[in-house]
Amino acid sequence: MRLVALTFAGGALGAALRFSLTMVWDQFWTIIAINLVGAALLGWLANSARMGSAGWHAFLGTGFAGGFTSMSAVAFLFVQQLFVSPSIWPLLVLVAHLPVGAGAYWLVKKVTA
Repeated sequence: MRLVALTFAGGALGAALRFSLTMVWDQFWTIIAINLVGAALLGWLANSARMGSAGWHAFLGTGFAGGFTSMSAVAFLFVQQLFVSPSIWPLLVLVAHLPVGAGAYWLVKKVTA
């Protein structure tokens, strides 16, 4: 039950922070940046000795990073951008999003090893 509560608390904080940031800055680029920061956080968490407990992984990894990042928001914004300004640009950003996020995870994991 403790891990469920930690996951819920982390997810609530992550989602609230994501919502707050998208209210302040341009939603499309903010969501992209948020997902990259979330991937980097998970890369750091994978190697962090201080955050190695199940509680920290539930709170920061599954909870906070899970609530903070949002691939569904990227997909929604992609479709929205296609209707607003039909061009190749949103497609390029969406296609590059996954490998760049994986690269951010890998890079931070290697640097913090």
